[in-house]
Parts: sequence; structure tokens; C-alpha cells
Amino acid sequence: MKRLQKKPFKVFKPEKIFVFGWVFLAVILISSLFVYRPWCSMFCPFGLVGWFFEKISIFKIKVNYETCIACESCAKSCPSTAMESILKREKTIVDCYSSATCLDACPTGSISFGTGKRDLPPAGKYDGKKKKE
Repeated sequence: MKRLQKKPFKVFKPEKIFVFGWVFLAVILISSLFVYRPWCSMFCPFGLVGWFFEKISIFKIKVNYETCIACESCAKSCPSTAMESILKREKTIVDCYSSATCLDACPTGSISFGTGKRDLPPAGKYDGKKKKE
């Protein structure tokens, strides 16, 4: 019996893989103009699962704006930019991984886990902070 000789590099077409890689990268970069973190929300399994559980979770980080003194200690202690987004509500709220560093950092205890929708900050609460920077 004649043995078939396989040529391993005939199976893979490096030039096609190279072109596919550049097209995929271009799609990710262009979609990032319209979608926040497209790789994490569309392709990464960890990001997709994390996003899903954050959306269906009944507990969320909440801010009591009546007792908040706008020192932003919570935002500075957060390992991601989630607390700044939650605190000011100026942009898309990024994934909060519930590390609870913001709970420990708040000097007035204004940050808590709670149920329901997050409140909007009072108008002008953080304007003084922006003018100083």
C-alpha cells in the first residue's frame, strides 16, 4: 500500500490567515467608534459573561448623593474607571466588577450595594472639581 504523504503547510494558507487577521483588526477598530470595548462585549467570553451577569444582577453599587461630599475617593480607589462613571453618570458605565474598594474608601459611607436603579447626581455637584483641574 502506498502511503499518502501529507504536506502540513498546504493545509494552512498563511496569506489568507494574514488577510483575515487584518480584516478582523480593522472591524474591531472601526466598531470601537460605535461600541464601547467591542472586543470585550462581542468576542471575549469572560467579558460577555461578566456583562451579562452585571446586567441581570439585582444588586448594584449605589451612591447616596445627599451625604456624598464629592471628594471622589471612591473613584480614585476603584481598580477600573467604573466608579467614576457611576459617580458622575457622564458617559457609558463601564463594567463594575464589585471589588468593593469604593465602599471602604468613602469617608462618609455614601457608597453601598443596593437594589433598583441608580440615582442621577444633582446638577453641578462635581462642577467645582472640574474647574480646579
